[in-house]
Parts: sequence; C-alpha cells; structure tokens
Amino acid sequence: WMTSHHRDDEIKDYIQYLEHVYAHYVPATAKKVVLLGFSQGLSTISRWYMHTSQRADMLVGWGAAFPDDVLKNKKFGTIPTKVYIGLQDEFIPENMRNAYIEKVKNSILPIVKICFS
Repeated sequence: WMTSHHRDDEIKDYIQYLEHVYAHYVPATAKKVVLLGFSQGLSTISRWYMHTSQRADMLVGWGAAFPDDVLKNKKFGTIPTKVYIGLQDEFIPENMRNAYIEKVKNSILPIVKICFS
C-alpha cells in the first residue's frame, strides 16, 4: 500500500521489482502483453510502464483512477487503454465521472470507458 512516507523511494522500489517480474515471467515470444491494474494497482502498473522499455500491448484499469503524473506522460497514447469505472465508485463519484473521463481522454488518446455497477 502506497503512503506519502518515502513515496518516491517506494515508487522506485516497485518499478525495479516489476522490471524483475517482467524479465522473469514474460517470455520474449509472448503474443500479447496486457497490463492490468486493479484499484491502486493502476497507479503502480502505469507508473512502471512510464519508466520501462518493456513491451506492453494494452493497459486495463479496473475500479481505479490514473494519477496526474501518469496523465501528463505521452507514452500512454501509444497503447490501447480500457478503464472500468464503478457507477458507485467513491473516488470517482457520478458528479466527477464525466470530467475525469474527459481529462483522461485528453491525455491518453486510445481510451475505452466501461462503467459497471
């Protein structure tokens, strides 16, 4: 769980860890690499993708919001992105949902929004 205490060090640590996981478990012959982030995992996997040179073919966020530093990174316009947003999500309430989606669309071009209840 990410906290504000030593935040930058924690981000560097998990980026390095995910580099090792990718190198060990994703074969070079993989036909498709899909990055899936659930809840806070979307922040984790999208920050890793910002810093890696590894291949990814799609990014999926489930019940999560992109952090602002990720939305400013143009690398995300290079892979298809799907975001699944709960209609009762406490972090993206109904009155903020459309503005959030527009903000993401303006930052990450190939996005598909899917709402669920």
